[in-house]
Order: sequence, then structure tokens, then C-alpha cells
Amino acid sequence: MGITVKEALKLPALRDARLVAGEACLENIIFSVNVMEVPDISRFVKAGELLVTTTYPIKDDKASQLNLIKNLAQQGVAALAIEPVYYENDIPAHMIDLADRLGFPLIQLAENTSFNEIINPIMKEILNRQAVVFQRNYEIHKNFVNLVLGGGSLAEIAHMIASIKETAVSIHTLQMKLLAYAEPDKETCEYQSLANDTPMLHKWLEGGLEKATVQSERGPITLIVHPVIVAGEKYAYIILWFSGTEQAEQAEQPYEFNLIEQISTVIALELTKLRAIAEVEQRFRNKIIDDLLQGKIKSRDDLLSRGESYGWDLSAGFVPIVLEAAGTHHDDTALTHNYMRILRKFMEMVNVAASYRCANAIVVDMHTHCLVLLPVTSAAAQKEMTDKATELGGQIRAKMAVYKDIRVSVGIGRYIGDIMLLEQGYEQAGQALEIGRMMKDSDGVTHFDDLGVYRILSIGRHNPEQEQFGKELLGGLIESDHTLRTDFIRTLDVVLRYYDNLREASRALFIHHNTLKYRVKKIEKMTGMSLKSAEARLNLQIALKIMRMNERR
Repeated sequence: MGITVKEALKLPALRDARLVAGEACLENIIFSVNVMEVPDISRFVKAGELLVTTTYPIKDDKASQLNLIKNLAQQGVAALAIEPVYYENDIPAHMIDLADRLGFPLIQLAENTSFNEIINPIMKEILNRQAVVFQRNYEIHKNFVNLVLGGGSLAEIAHMIASIKETAVSIHTLQMKLLAYAEPDKETCEYQSLANDTPMLHKWLEGGLEKATVQSERGPITLIVHPVIVAGEKYAYIILWFSGTEQAEQAEQPYEFNLIEQISTVIALELTKLRAIAEVEQRFRNKIIDDLLQGKIKSRDDLLSRGESYGWDLSAGFVPIVLEAAGTHHDDTALTHNYMRILRKFMEMVNVAASYRCANAIVVDMHTHCLVLLPVTSAAAQKEMTDKATELGGQIRAKMAVYKDIRVSVGIGRYIGDIMLLEQGYEQAGQALEIGRMMKDSDGVTHFDDLGVYRILSIGRHNPEQEQFGKELLGGLIESDHTLRTDFIRTLDVVLRYYDNLREASRALFIHHNTLKYRVKKIEKMTGMSLKSAEARLNLQIALKIMRMNERR
């Protein structure tokens, strides 16, 4: 909290002072006052200071005088006040010209001005203002705590914020669902419809913006977003709604942010109670899907009724997605406190990403993995929703990449037109996730329709005959690669991929064409199969796929 240069010039202590440059920046805020006693003072100043000096240490050095103006402006010093007793009571013109060009306030003090006469009144004014703000914040915080302890709702908290900030206020979940809305005048609801538009808020505030100015039918609107963070955990968002930008700029003052931080603690108390209730409700919602997958629900009408009681519309078709966050150490100690904390973050990310892409998305927590159902309202929307499913999976993997010991895999099933067929879609998505994880060098997003022949191979992937089939065809090549460091398996894979163009295959392997032909003959001899036979090539391709599945199992 400070005072502007313009306000400082109106104090009695500066009544005889004169602004000689930098009139355009009179709104610079002064937080403290400093005195120049050494030539290289710029090393000791801070942004927001008023520097008072006679410039005695550099009174005969024009270059240093210009550097002083330049350095102070660059460091964000609020203003420079000079008592020009060593310049015949006039600040040198070159200093004034440079300060004007840089938009830096330069003040000429009256002759015989005592620095104490300036420093004390300015600091007293700053401290008085800070004391008022601190007292105001204390009273506000006390009122909020009393409100919550007295059973006050989020709506009442929002209204108190709106009254203090003199603007519309909304409180949202991390998924941008509206929890409470209020305006200073209880009879108005100017922005409520906008605050209730979750997809629009996601679009406006995409990427975690803290401030956005958008156009609406009412003209420009500025949104300032404050996350409710307590002990490092994010609980919700407070959004302040302003017409235009001028009022919003006032709300961004540091002491105003401090006010919001105090309020955040109180809101977190209320949200903790709501979260406990929501977690119980979520467990009941999860049980609906769990019962359906276990075949305990036979009646579609009963299922729709149970879903509706918890805010789910299960009458549409869905694209099922399974997302899994697993530890990479594969031991029994994975379920540590830290891992459980990461899983909560994982579920939070999935909820936010799903609701951003589809307001009616259904997210089911299944412990180390979750099921997301993206509703499809028409046949034409199937492709669009499948694309959104792929985007969602990619976004979650990108966000979870910060957790080095966590592996995120995503599987997408085919569209199911009836929720009663969810078991089939869930199995497809799970199969896509599992096989996609096995068949790729790194975890990715895999659609069931992209599995190709693996859809068939996976049905019998625990069959010993399948493993024997692979060994019979490739055992000799694998043994040679292991003991003699040959490269027959990779060569076979590339040749089968480019069989109609062996020169392209040789380029892919970075070997001479004749070398490739020699290797092909060796492979044919060791496998007892001619690569000219389409059936032989098919069998070898299948054997390679079986080998890869077994390697990554």
C-alpha cells in the first residue's frame, strides 16, 4: 500500500516542489523513500521508492547524471526529487529532457528543503494507509470467520465479497461449475447467466489465465480469477466480474490480493464440508456404474432413475474412455501417501478436462483408474466425440508428465448406443489401454479400432499354444541375435513392412542392398519359410506381434 506521485505532490511538505518531467507517470506508486549519498546509488534502490538527493556525488559528471535517470527508470523507481543547490537552483536541462523521454517523474525541490521534512510526512501517510487497510482486512476476515462458524452458506460469503469489492462475484468448483453468485445489489443478476455457462468459462479462461477481457452483448467484460489455495491445495475459484478495465485495475492492487487470500481460507472451510458430502455422493454414483458392470442392474428404467437422482443423464449413447495412472516401480508399496495424493490430482485433472470438452461428461473413480463417458446425442456427433476423447487423453498424459514415477495410459472404446451395453464398451477401452501400453515404446492414447490384429491375438494371449507358435517360427532368429549379435528380428520386421521394395527396406536399415539380400536368405533358411509366400509372411508377421506382446507383458 502506498501513495501516488501525484498524491505526494499535494502534501504540505511538497507544496513548494515543482514537477519538471514525467507528467505522464504521476500515477507511479511510492512505497518508501530513500536518500542518495553515494555515486552508484542505483545498486541500492528498489522499485516503488522516491529517491531524494542533491546529486552532490555526481554534480560535475554529466554522463553519471544521465545514467542515474536511465537506471532509476529501468529499475521502477517511482520518482526522483532533486534539491538543485549545486546547479544554481535549477536541475540541468539534459536530465529533464531524458526524464521526459523516459516518462520518469522528476521533481525539483525548493531551496533549503530539509529531507526529513519530506521523508517523514510521506512515510507517515503510507503507514497510515497501510494501517487502515490492515484494520479493514482484519475486520473483514473476522466477519467472514463468524459468518462461516455461524453456518453461513457460500451464497452469503459471495454476497459479502460482492459488497466489499462493489462488483459481481462468483465462486466455482475446479471444473468451473457455479457454486454461488452474488452482486452488491441483491436484486440484480447482471452476469449470472455468464457465470453459469461452464463451457464458455473454460473457453475464456483456457490455459489457467488469471485475467481475461472478453466481449459480450453488454460490451467488454473483465474477469479476474483468484484460485482458492490453502496449504498448497487448490479448492475452488473466485471470479470477480467488471464492466471494462478501470475498476478491474483497482481490484488488482496488492492489498486487494491479500484480502482475497484471507477470504480463501474461510471459503476452503466451507468447501471442505461440501467436498465431504460430494465424495459420499460420488461413491454412490460410482456404485451405479459398478453395479451395472457386474450385471446387478437389469432394468434400464431403474438405471436411468438412479442416475437421474445424482444428476446423470444416462439415456444417451456414449464414447467410453479408461484412463489409468500407475506407479512405475511395480511393488506393494505403491499406495503410499504421495501416490494417493497424485491419484487425487489425477482425478481432478480428468474431471476438469472432461467437463471442459463436454459439460455432461460422466467421470467414475475406479481407484487407480477412472472411466469417462462422453455423451453422444446424435450419430453425426460420434466422430466429434471420439476426437474429443483422444484430445482428453493426450491432455491428461501431458499434464501428468510432471510426475516422473507415474505412467498414464489411455484406452478408448467404440461408441455404445445404449448404456446397458456399457460392459462391452468398458472392456474394449480397457483392452485398448492394456494392449496399447504393451505395443508402444511409451504410453499413449489407443483406440480399440486401431488395435488391428491385436484385437484377435489378445483374446488368447494367455494361451501357451500362442507362445509356442511364436517360438517355433522365430526361436532361431532370437537365439542368433542374442548370442551372435545379429540383427535378424529387426531385419525381418523391416522386410515384411517393405516387402515390395527391398531397396527402401535396405535404406531403412542403413545397409547395402546386397547385404539385405544375404540376410533374407539366412532368415529363410533359419525359419524354413520362403518370404515369397504370402502365407509365410502372414505367419511371420503374427509371430512378431506375439513376440512383442510377450516382451511387454
